[in-house]
This record gives sequence, structure tokens and C-alpha cells, in this order.
Amino acid sequence: MARFAAAFGESPMPVLRRVRMRHATGLLAANALSIEQVALHAGYQSSSSFTRIFRNH
Repeated sequence: MARFAAAFGESPMPVLRRVRMRHATGLLAANALSIEQVALHAGYQSSSSFTRIFRNH
């Protein structure tokens, strides 16, 4: 984790969250999947946690 933080300037979780949100944004823009399906495709087990994190992002 220290090497990752040194290379990217932050810990892995914020980077992973940003990648997941970028992916989810694309899926939502396509308007082909439900929120529950987008949450699963973005790596979240629950649509409520996905929705909360997406709004904060």
C-alpha cells in the first residue's frame, strides 16, 4: 500500500472508488440497466450503498 500511495499519491480505495464511479457513470448514461444492475456491475453488493457513494462522488 505504501508503494501504491507513493506512485499514485493516495491509497488504493479512493482510486478504486473513482474507477468504479467512472464505470457506473458510463453504464447509467447508456440507460440500459437498472440501478441494481449498475451497482452489481460496478462491484457493489447493495444498491443502497452504491447510491450513497455515487451521490457523494
